[in-house]
Amino acid sequence: MVPLPSSQMMYEVLIGEVLSTSLSTLAITLFISHSTWGVIDWRPILILFTADYIGFGFDHYLDNRPILLRARAAGEAAIVTVFRRARFALTSAAILLAVALILSPLATWLITATLLVPALLWDTPLFLWRQPAVQLSEKAEIEIEEPRSGFAIKRIPGMKPVIVGVIRGCGYYAVIRSVLDALYPNGPVLRSWDPTQLVIWSTINWTCISVRVSARCYAFSPPAHVDPELPQTLADVRDFDDDRVSGVPTIPVLLDSVYKTRVLLTTVHALTMFAFFRNPYIVLNTLYTIALVWIMDDKSPRFIYRLNTHSQTPVAVTYGLVHAYRWLNGSNII
Repeated sequence: MVPLPSSQMMYEVLIGEVLSTSLSTLAITLFISHSTWGVIDWRPILILFTADYIGFGFDHYLDNRPILLRARAAGEAAIVTVFRRARFALTSAAILLAVALILSPLATWLITATLLVPALLWDTPLFLWRQPAVQLSEKAEIEIEEPRSGFAIKRIPGMKPVIVGVIRGCGYYAVIRSVLDALYPNGPVLRSWDPTQLVIWSTINWTCISVRVSARCYAFSPPAHVDPELPQTLADVRDFDDDRVSGVPTIPVLLDSVYKTRVLLTTVHALTMFAFFRNPYIVLNTLYTIALVWIMDDKSPRFIYRLNTHSQTPVAVTYGLVHAYRWLNGSNII
C-alpha cells in the first residue's frame, strides 16, 4: 500500500480544483447576464456559482472518501483537517444557494433542481440488480453471489459531455432568464448578444470541453504503484481506466483513439467557427480551444487542464474589458 497523499495535494483536489472550476462559472454567468440582458443580478450568479461548487465538490469528496478513512486510521490530522474544511465549504455553499433560491422565483427553483440533480446522481446506482451466481471452484459445492451492481447515469453512452453541455450551455442562461424575466417583464435593458447564438455556441463548447477532459484522461495509463484504494483523480488518470474496465462508454472509449477524438473535436469547433464567423469573440475563442485540443496530452501540466475548464473565461474577460473601455469613452454599445 502506497503512502497517503500530502495534505497539500488533498487541498488542491478537494478545494483548489473545485474552486477553480466554479470561478469559470462565475465569469461566464456574469458575461451571459450582462450580454443578453444588460444588467447583473446577484441571485442567479450566486445560484450557479454555488450549485457548480456543490456539484463538483461533492463528487470530489465522495471520490476521495477512502483517503479520509485511511487518514483517520493512521492519525493523519492534517489530511483530516482538509476534509473538514472541504465539508465546511460545501455546507457554506449550500447555505448561500438556499438564501439565493428563497429570494428567487419558483421557476428558478425548478430549473436549478433540474441542473443539480443529475450532477449529484451521476455515479449513483439508480436501479440495482444481482449478478448471476458463480461457482467458487471446480471442487467447491457452494456457490457464491457476486456483489450487486446497478444502472447509473454515467453508463449511458456519451452522456457526460451531453449533460455538461446542456447544464452549462443551456442551463446557465435558463437560470439567469428565470430571475431577470420576473425583474424586467418588458424585456432586456440592453442586449448585445443574441441569446440563441450564445446558447448554441456555449453548449457546443462545454460539450467539447468534457470530451477533451476524457481524451486527456484516455492518454494516461495508471502507474503500477498506484494504490487501488486511492481515487484516480490523484493519479491524474481521472475516470478513464475505471470507465474502460467497467465498460462506461465515454467518447474516447467509444472511438478507442485519442487522435480520432481530437479530429472529431477539431471538426466540431471548426464548424462552429464557420457558423458564427461574424462574431469575433466566438472565432477567436474557437481558435483558442482548437489549440487546447492538440496541446493537452498525458504530459500536460495541471495548469493546462485548468485552461481547458476556463476556455470561455477569456471571452468573458475580453467582453468586460471592451465594455469598460467603451463606457469610459461614453459609448453604451458593445
